[in-house]
Amino acid sequence: MSINSGSIARNSLHIIDLFSGIFKKHTKAEREQLFICGTEKTTPSERSMIAEWPRPWLHSRVFVVLALLSLVSFLITYYFNAFDLPAFFFFSGVTVPFALMLFFWECNVPRNISIFTSVSLFFVGGIILFFLSILIRINIENAYIRCIVEALYQEVLQTAVILFCIAHRKPKLILNGICIGGAISCGFACFLFMVNLYYNNCNDNMVFVVGPGVLESLYQLTLMSAARLFWGVMEGAGLTKVMNGAGFEPKKLLDIRFLWLFCAAFVIHSVFFMPYSNMSILHIMLWVYVIISFAIVLLQLSDGLKQVVQVSNAAWEADAAQMAELEA
Repeated sequence: MSINSGSIARNSLHIIDLFSGIFKKHTKAEREQLFICGTEKTTPSERSMIAEWPRPWLHSRVFVVLALLSLVSFLITYYFNAFDLPAFFFFSGVTVPFALMLFFWECNVPRNISIFTSVSLFFVGGIILFFLSILIRINIENAYIRCIVEALYQEVLQTAVILFCIAHRKPKLILNGICIGGAISCGFACFLFMVNLYYNNCNDNMVFVVGPGVLESLYQLTLMSAARLFWGVMEGAGLTKVMNGAGFEPKKLLDIRFLWLFCAAFVIHSVFFMPYSNMSILHIMLWVYVIISFAIVLLQLSDGLKQVVQVSNAAWEADAAQMAELEA
């Protein structure tokens, strides 16, 4: 019996692999197989995790379904005088965050985090972070300074919650940190979306008004949700890099591998919510900030894919060396 050393060279992943499965047809069996991964008995070994990893696709189906449900609930709410308002709030709030949470979960090549864990982090971690974020009211007259202080406060809180979860699980792989950070920040973005959607469209009597302004709010809040959850992914990746499966030490927060990602999230967050007098400029800048945040996330995903390739190849080489000793 011998190990095919040529398999080592074939163990490679690229960013394009994260999107190659979206437009392919998938069976019910593939979906069921996907949902049972992450348990002790279904987590693949390090040397086989790349070969057995299904390319992400489920998130795209979930996004389409949730987007259609959001549209239907909005039309019912608009034409029947807020008859379907609770459903509209729920579906519009979870569409982007939940779909992206699934995307980051599917990107977790090691498949050592279950869907139950990710969904739990989405709701429990998200609501804890939301609750902590509203404990302190920041009353600063200068709008620019207020944006900076609020951004720092929220990013520190988000980092603390993600750090707690990562310190508990002690993951060694970057993709694990992306999955954990993504789930928590997606939940946080979901709850903030629904709260802001309500307050942005209330009249003086705090009654939700269904009108053309709702569409503008949906557009802006969707971009804000996407950017916000990307910041959590960046922090999760950075924390995993510096902790590397070990316990937490305060000095690790000064490691440049984490520090630049945290600072990037903080700076983008600060300027994202700065007041703009021109709405056209606001729309352009929102897209710019989302694209920059997504580009940084893609860099972290790329680093994560390279890391799992190295781990898988190392496992192949170790098995090959052990088998050679036995054959000798």
